[in-house]
Amino acid sequence: MLHHYLTIARRTLAKRKGYTFINITGLAVGLADCLLMVLFVQDELSYDRFHTDADQMYRVVLDGQAANAPRDRFAVTSLPIGIALRNNYPEVEAVVRMTTTEGRMQVGEQVFFDDDALLAEASFFDVFDFPLVAGEASQALAAPRSVVLSASMAERLYGSVDQAMGASVQHEDSLFTVTGVMADWPANSHMQADYLISANTMPIFRAEDDNSWLSVRFFTYLRLKPGTDAEAFEAKITGMVEENYRAVLDQIGLQTWLYLQPVPDIYLHSDRTAEIGPTSNIAYVYVFSAVALFLLLIACINFMNLSTARSMERAKEVGVRKALGSRRSALVRQFLSESVVLSVFALVLAAVLLLALLPAFNSLSGKTLGLMQLVQPWFVASLIGLTLVVGLLAGAYPALMLSGFEPLAILRGRFRSTRSGARLRQGLVVFQFALSVALIIATGVVYKQLAFMQNQNLGFTDEQVVLVDSGDNAAALTQQIESVKDEYRRDPAVMALSASVQVPGQDMFAQIVGPEGLAEGETRRAGLVLIDDDYVETYEIDVVAGRDFDDAFETDAGEAALLNESAVINFGFGTPEEAIGKRVAAGGVNRTVVGVIGDYHHLSLQQAIEPMMLIPSGMGYGMLSLRIRPENLDATLARLEQTWTQLFPEAPFAYTFLDDAFAEQYTAEQRLMRVFSVFAGLAILIACLGLFGLAAFTAEQRTKEIGVRKVLGATVGGIVLLLSRQFTILVLVGFAVAAPLAYFAMDRWLDTFPYATSMGIGLFVGAAVLAVLVAFSTVAYQAIRAALIDPVRALRYE
Repeated sequence: MLHHYLTIARRTLAKRKGYTFINITGLAVGLADCLLMVLFVQDELSYDRFHTDADQMYRVVLDGQAANAPRDRFAVTSLPIGIALRNNYPEVEAVVRMTTTEGRMQVGEQVFFDDDALLAEASFFDVFDFPLVAGEASQALAAPRSVVLSASMAERLYGSVDQAMGASVQHEDSLFTVTGVMADWPANSHMQADYLISANTMPIFRAEDDNSWLSVRFFTYLRLKPGTDAEAFEAKITGMVEENYRAVLDQIGLQTWLYLQPVPDIYLHSDRTAEIGPTSNIAYVYVFSAVALFLLLIACINFMNLSTARSMERAKEVGVRKALGSRRSALVRQFLSESVVLSVFALVLAAVLLLALLPAFNSLSGKTLGLMQLVQPWFVASLIGLTLVVGLLAGAYPALMLSGFEPLAILRGRFRSTRSGARLRQGLVVFQFALSVALIIATGVVYKQLAFMQNQNLGFTDEQVVLVDSGDNAAALTQQIESVKDEYRRDPAVMALSASVQVPGQDMFAQIVGPEGLAEGETRRAGLVLIDDDYVETYEIDVVAGRDFDDAFETDAGEAALLNESAVINFGFGTPEEAIGKRVAAGGVNRTVVGVIGDYHHLSLQQAIEPMMLIPSGMGYGMLSLRIRPENLDATLARLEQTWTQLFPEAPFAYTFLDDAFAEQYTAEQRLMRVFSVFAGLAILIACLGLFGLAAFTAEQRTKEIGVRKVLGATVGGIVLLLSRQFTILVLVGFAVAAPLAYFAMDRWLDTFPYATSMGIGLFVGAAVLAVLVAFSTVAYQAIRAALIDPVRALRYE
């Protein structure tokens, strides 16, 4: 019986090749896009869930808040917290403290520069389930100057894992012993490392009596014992810093809280300062899933629309079969089998499209999805299930409607397409284009906001500024800074240069300060930037009152400070002019305000400008900023590298342009814009496929009417407008439905930015015009074909 249904379905579909092609293509594109999103969402949700008992793994994080300041939320904590957790809480099974590092790895003549590395305690493998392929996990990081390599790095340095074990490797100026080789970490880990260095190589990790509770620059992870109530344990440790450091915290007016952050939640649910690696946002998972679902809905709507529109063509078939005794249930099964066969064909084409589009999708989304994900049982099952569901749902209404025709009325020629059926088709077209227009508007808003952020006046010069990161050579750069500056100043292309700890786009230090004039014990919080006396000039930041740092003033190095305008207001200093000469206590030093600079966006426009204090760096420099002339960039960069190599022969010339580095802060928005752009285009394509089929059907149904109108003198243009008007009105109705919904959704999205563009009426008008033009062009082709038919042939049409 099933074979009988499938045979009839195959023959029926083969007779209507155009209809079949449109349906299969639309469904295939919708399925392929939906499956790509399934892969993306599954990968996003899988982060860090490969660890055994991942639900017992947590990161300890710190919140701090000064009076009249926003709460700071750090991913890092201080070393004493890890010591206290290990020694005083029986609920804790294992704790590991670590920090990121980078540097030069050398074996013989081979030199590699790598920034994916961690300094970690020996308990690292007690907390995390990253397997070792060689070495003993409990001892691999126990001894100072031990290093554990990833399998790929071991092969790169030594040719094989076996040769790597026990070998020596030079990291910067120190010699380490390879005590373990670990399997390469999965891509869906929130942190990545090519090698681990034993933390007790650094003296600070060996000081078990360390008391720097507010030196927040270390990551603390723990594994709780089975059966431990995580919420109850978190309540026990929340006030740990307050309990152990209360006197100092009270003195500076700071409150602190500790929290447990589940490791599997870090990638999608963490927005803390100083993350160990790049993170995403659960909101984008929802957005991408919704967009994929929209595309699939549009594809299903195409199928339903064309199937119901073709009901007149199938009416006689239904009438004859019912007159010969066919039951309604048999007809339903027949029409559903056609729908499922169509879905299966679409699935095959979707699989081909999926393989073809996967590399482009990886580039678009920043993923490394491959064939392994496609052959997993859950994914194959999802493919089959989705195909059957789409086929059954998309064919359900047409099947029930077609099988319900009255045979007597059909055979007497009294059957007419119902008004409800026409309204349904019109409603589905409206829905399709409402979704398509909404995606177009969303794409436009994201693009406009991104352009607004990238083109906004930042308050400093970011063009033609070359940043050179000294990496682990910061000490050498600091020691030779005057020589370095002298060498580069000889280059006529270098207009200005500066050395600093941070540059625009990099996080500032959070500093609790005591401005003059506040009540005793009252404090403020400021972002601290450590610079030299050329920083303001190099970045062309406006000095609105007072002066810049000047090495002619000997006291500047240890006692001077620059404030931005927001700090002047926050500290209660009145005007910038009134702030000059005021004192600010910071880090145990009373500094004098010698100048006030204009507010500038040290971080991206995703964050509001906060109070800032700039002071001469007393801890060395890590970054070199060179503002260069725009002419002959290649030659200039070659000279800059040659000078660097002469000064630091063993250090790489790791450079980037500041505007490029600053733009990287908008990666999430750029990815969102690309995804919206691609999928909005696909939505329009799928919708137009359905519109193309409906227009062909409408033109066919009105063949005689067109012939009569042409005999009576109607022009081709008039007939085209007649046939196109209905669909154009439907598209405009779709726009009217989509516009307020898209405005509401995107207005809420823009509210997440402290500095946002306005949507403007032009964006909506442009979306409407684009949708109408695309729809009109699609329908006009069929309308012109119908209008050009010989009237004699049209009048003979049955």
